[in-house]
Amino acid sequence: MTIQISRLATAPADHLAALGIPDHRDYGDSTAGETIAEDIRLAELVAYAFDRTSTYRQLVGVYEALRVRRMAGEACGAAEVDEIVASSRHKAEPLQPEDTVHGHAILDKAELYLADGGFELHRGGTILENGASHGKYLHGFSANFDRVIAIDFCLRFLVLAKKLCQEAGLENVDLICASVERLPIASASIDFVHSNNVIEHVTNKAAMISEAHRVLAEEGTLFLLSPNHFSAYREPHFGLPFWGFIPERLRRAYADGAIKAVTGFGAEDVTLVSLGQLKRLVAPAFGAVPIRFIPRGLRSTVVSGRIRGSIVRALNSPLGGLTDLLINRLLLGIMPYHVAVCRKPRARPEA
Repeated sequence: MTIQISRLATAPADHLAALGIPDHRDYGDSTAGETIAEDIRLAELVAYAFDRTSTYRQLVGVYEALRVRRMAGEACGAAEVDEIVASSRHKAEPLQPEDTVHGHAILDKAELYLADGGFELHRGGTILENGASHGKYLHGFSANFDRVIAIDFCLRFLVLAKKLCQEAGLENVDLICASVERLPIASASIDFVHSNNVIEHVTNKAAMISEAHRVLAEEGTLFLLSPNHFSAYREPHFGLPFWGFIPERLRRAYADGAIKAVTGFGAEDVTLVSLGQLKRLVAPAFGAVPIRFIPRGLRSTVVSGRIRGSIVRALNSPLGGLTDLLINRLLLGIMPYHVAVCRKPRARPEA
């Protein structure tokens, strides 16, 4: 049974329905951390704030304040939204470069990953943002593709993405609330699928990859970035290095303790995959695919950091070949994340 958000009777629900974001989730879909009903309730409040805020950044500030209140068990309703909006802490700051640069940067990076595999990135056509969150990649995708379809399981995130699209004037973006395990998209209709730091939040990871393969057109590409379970670097959700080497009992105690009250993530909400697991996940649909950490030709990164910056400089030094061998082959299993570039081949003609 598909959820009909327009049936909700409260005033915030009317604001949510007016935004026109279709909701294809089913109560049988797997969820992590919270129920669909809880997500809808928070999405209603963010939608209520939509026209009461002037900019994307202001709306994000209101959402974060609501999230903190909810996690603290405090009242969250229309009156609280009005109070938060009126607060001088949430100013109508316009979009900043960090809100729009990521999509452009990831496509430039994808071009290098594809080149390492002997392929080219064909801009234009239709791109699927498979796990859109707040929409930080949408500006770059909108500028480089004819159509952008942005999917996310959290309706509240898509309300925020809607505000970004409105402020940036992105008219070729369709926002859809759905499960990446069950995409409401026609087969062979997508030219490029981008999935960045999403797979660790998905229950049925094999279904996610199978669905990406189904919707891809021939010679289409899945760009899949997966945080590494056995990374020697700091885990992105819980902040500890060597996360996968810590005994599971201790990981769960840490993730489900005080850290969950801060991040909103618990042990059940994040299941990272290792290099070997990633290879096995993509193989049934795409076969053996190139998996790397950082492509050889990368000159700079949007995300700053001394370690990543040092690696990029080393890749572009006379020792670039040795650095590439270390990070993309010998030590790939303990790098912070892995990028799988999966190409859907052209169908063989029938004999």
